[in-house]
Amino acid sequence: MFLLAAAFASPAPAGFERWSWALRQAREQHADPHWRARLGADAAGIRVVVELEPGFELPGDLEVQAASPGAVQLWLSADQLERLDQIAVLPGVRRLRSPWQAEPKSELTEGYTATMLQDWHKLGLDGRGVYVGVVDVGFDNLAGLEGEAPDPEVLDESRGNPSSEHGTAVTEIIYDFAPGADYYLATFATDVELCAILDEMAAAGVQLVNGSIGFDNLWHPDGSSLLSQCVDNAALRGLTYVAAAGNEANKYRIGELSWGAEPGRLALGGVEELQVYSFFGEVDLRFRWSEPMAGAAVDVDLLVLNDDGSECGRSQEPQEGDGYPVEVVHVYGCSDSVTAYLTSEDDPSGVTGYFYAASGVPESLRTAGETLTLPGDAAGAVTVGAWSWFTDEVPSWSSEGPTYDGRVKPDVIAPTAVTTATYGYRRFDGTSAAAPHATGLAALYLEATRGGEGPIALKNWLKAEARDWGLPGPDRSSGSGVLTGEAPPVAPCGCRRGASSLVLGGPTLGGFWWLGRRRRRG
Repeated sequence: MFLLAAAFASPAPAGFERWSWALRQAREQHADPHWRARLGADAAGIRVVVELEPGFELPGDLEVQAASPGAVQLWLSADQLERLDQIAVLPGVRRLRSPWQAEPKSELTEGYTATMLQDWHKLGLDGRGVYVGVVDVGFDNLAGLEGEAPDPEVLDESRGNPSSEHGTAVTEIIYDFAPGADYYLATFATDVELCAILDEMAAAGVQLVNGSIGFDNLWHPDGSSLLSQCVDNAALRGLTYVAAAGNEANKYRIGELSWGAEPGRLALGGVEELQVYSFFGEVDLRFRWSEPMAGAAVDVDLLVLNDDGSECGRSQEPQEGDGYPVEVVHVYGCSDSVTAYLTSEDDPSGVTGYFYAASGVPESLRTAGETLTLPGDAAGAVTVGAWSWFTDEVPSWSSEGPTYDGRVKPDVIAPTAVTTATYGYRRFDGTSAAAPHATGLAALYLEATRGGEGPIALKNWLKAEARDWGLPGPDRSSGSGVLTGEAPPVAPCGCRRGASSLVLGGPTLGGFWWLGRRRRRG
């Protein structure tokens, strides 16, 4: 079994304290033949996110793949990795880290009928004049769904990351509701790439964007992450982002930190040994605790051992008053079951910990609530949880609120486990399937109201129309209730329908040159 060596056993270069532990591991892997073989195409180099002070710019000879306020994403080939040492010591650089990787929120339609208490299609509403974006990790076989989905150009910002049919199934559901809308599809892989795409879409006048993806336990879900702020900034510019709440309710243990039985060991909610299963040897664990981002002083490390007691992986980010309270271990080659330990030399009194395992945690360890995926915590997002349309239940895995700062999320719940042409006999499950139902209904709302009155009005309408579910009033698992569409709203002019006056340009819109090319089936 391969064990990852401790990164940079030799003296650390200047500025090394600004490197995230995951980036240290990524650089170490590129120096090891075993890992280079596993990485395949990624062995040619690495992506690096550089978080910057306001107004600071990096040297112009670096290859910038994507940029957003406060951060840029660089590509460094394997023979350029020494540039990391130079970048780290620049005065305007806050931190160097590996980019966050988007994860599709699916578990693998009847949804239109289950949602629409009145058939708006019979009233002539089909989304015409509405501009709908879908951001996802892939749109494989989209062209093969004749009559089931639109066939626009796809902007590929994923830079070679593995693709899938996930976005195709998402688009198919939206198309069930709004076959007359204009669709703009983009693939991506990282948080900075998503921010850059949202900025372009907002600038181009796209009114709705569906994001059936998420980023888990990498930042406090309080709306303050770079990603969530990108969603809120887009909302200020008239773009409504519809977010999957996540499928993470079975993947967390949350509790107070305390000293364990052994010196230096911590217990989380009274449990010192956090045992989880690997996924064919892959282990993806994330631990976060309740100190401020860039202000953590309780130094916690995450250690993972195989079932024979050997080390599988570790994360040792420094927290010395200006650190980030997050530790991530994502490694391969582990045993079928592993045990995670939290270690520290600092007093953990009064600190709450959030332990996440991508493969799920045993039922005896699970805790309820506070399991939202990012950017579902964004105030400007319409966050959608899952609802089983044939049993009238919220699945046990559908992520719950509240947000870290106490707001009710999700906003609504919508159908999941629906049939699609994309997946055939396999039902499309997860909040990935729920979110596009809300996007589809929102597109019809925008057509009926001739553009509506902005993202806040749209979200309030969706929540007001929802059927209350569970306990009376908004709650952490269902928000305002089950998404429904009864009578269409009336536009401020007292009329319904009519083409939008929005005109999207062509080549001047950067990567979105294809927005003016409308190719729609049906």
